[in-house]
Amino acid sequence: MQQITITTPDDWHLHFRDGDMLGETVPATARCFARAIVMPNLVPPVVNAKLANEYKARILAARPQGSNFEPLMTLFLTNQTTKQELTNAFSENQKEIIKASSLVKEQIVQLPNELSKRLENQKTI
Repeated sequence: MQQITITTPDDWHLHFRDGDMLGETVPATARCFARAIVMPNLVPPVVNAKLANEYKARILAARPQGSNFEPLMTLFLTNQTTKQELTNAFSENQKEIIKASSLVKEQIVQLPNELSKRLENQKTI
């Protein structure tokens, strides 16, 4: 193979912001990227599946007409994040990613095996 062509790359670390800024940041991103890993550190942060789904809906609403851009949502984990919340968020969409800010080892051990394995190597940010 001499060459590869990336037709639409992904953005692996994107801060869209929220509110009126979505009208600027989402179309600009959708022009260049097929997908983006959306960072959850809004004010307040996206800490559960409900907030992630609401934020995703706002992002999708800001996409340009005809755009197939796909936001990959994340959660901001805290010491108050429960095993059930992680399980709920993970169950809703297997492609979603979890960003850890702080997580106790005991919570990781109690998670379903596949998610637990993914989080065991996650460093505290």
